[in-house]
Amino acid sequence: MPFPIPLFAVFAAGAAQPQFAWPEPEPESASVVVEDGLTLDALSRVDTRGTARAVSILARTIAELPAEDRQAATESLQFLVVNCPFTRAAMQLPFALHSVAMELDPGDFERVVASDIGLLEQGLATHVALLEALGVGLSLPESTDALGAHDPALFVDRDTLDLAADPLATTGAFVAALPHMARSIDTHTHDAIEFHSDRLEALTGIGRPCPRDPWTVLPGHPWTLGMQLAGWGDAFTRIAPFATEPQTAARIEEVLAVLDDHGKAAFVGRFSPAPL
Repeated sequence: MPFPIPLFAVFAAGAAQPQFAWPEPEPESASVVVEDGLTLDALSRVDTRGTARAVSILARTIAELPAEDRQAATESLQFLVVNCPFTRAAMQLPFALHSVAMELDPGDFERVVASDIGLLEQGLATHVALLEALGVGLSLPESTDALGAHDPALFVDRDTLDLAADPLATTGAFVAALPHMARSIDTHTHDAIEFHSDRLEALTGIGRPCPRDPWTVLPGHPWTLGMQLAGWGDAFTRIAPFATEPQTAARIEEVLAVLDDHGKAAFVGRFSPAPL
């Protein structure tokens, strides 16, 4: 069974709804063929090499943005990280997954997936660098932010996450709280999240994988690089059966459990009643 695409919900942050409309985005990932006859989103789900290549293309896209566009994108992403629980989870997960990838020893796997181990670590390092280029430091929410109403113990900034005994477990605790946090988002915040997600699409050309058109009943994703995150889930799923050391196999199962919780929370959130 393919790994579920996470981040189906649109929930977010407490700020005034913007009073002007942002131009309609034309996301590159939606339809443009980037390599081997595949769109960016399709490339992300082919195999570990494809996910790593897709993230590399995205990193180059961000690096080539005009300075003022990158600054504007950074500002919108900073808003989402402290107001939208699903965006924050999607920004924190790559840091945690990269910490696990660096633990993996190719010698603990059958040779058939040896190349996947290196690609996984390199690709996640690129994903982390991409987020750093967009200023993602996992800022802590303040009392005026939507996420500031929740238990402060759930939140860590980048430095604290890096120093944690187990960044994956720390991130897993946040993921477990996603349903509760999502239910607390009001309409005002929901609209602001949608605005900033649209703005990121327009500025970067990187789209959200969920359609938002007149025939779509359900809301789309916030801006999260969710398709690439799902690709990393595919990658860990692919190598899991080939782990030869029990401790390594158990560690990968921990990764998959966190990603599964994340996907389920986002999927259920997508079907939640509209905020009041």
